[in-house]
Amino acid sequence: MDLKVIENELKGYLDTLGYKLYHVSMDKVEGEKTLHVEIDAHLDLDAISEISRQVSDLLDKIDDTDEHYLLDVSTVGLERELYTLDDVKDALGSYIYVKLKKETDGIKEAYGYLDGLEGGVLEITYLVKNIKKHLRVTYDDIRYIRLAIDFKGVKK
Repeated sequence: MDLKVIENELKGYLDTLGYKLYHVSMDKVEGEKTLHVEIDAHLDLDAISEISRQVSDLLDKIDDTDEHYLLDVSTVGLERELYTLDDVKDALGSYIYVKLKKETDGIKEAYGYLDGLEGGVLEITYLVKNIKKHLRVTYDDIRYIRLAIDFKGVKK
């Protein structure tokens, strides 16, 4: 199974339905493979069920392997992972959660606002005991990054 081929086919197909493909990935847990298809849209359970059926039919046509896997179609949600630098660019000004590969400026993870992105360097404003701090970190030094919800009502 070639994920790039599947991703390209799904992108074109979902575009015709008026939806944007956000991410495609495959993982294996306890010997069971799952193809994850994330759509950037607000959909109810009935719509996701219908799209899952349509995506399954499309995969039956384009995937000529006998490989068995589960299909997981979902929407990205409010706390979507930012998989690429382009995703990070689109999130400028947003509240995020970031986990670093190694401790930087005394922190390993933080919730804060993504204030800037230049040359692969992110600028994040976060709070420590109600004191604003600023973190500059390269994209390559990030283990995980996603949008977050600012439940505390922290303002910039």
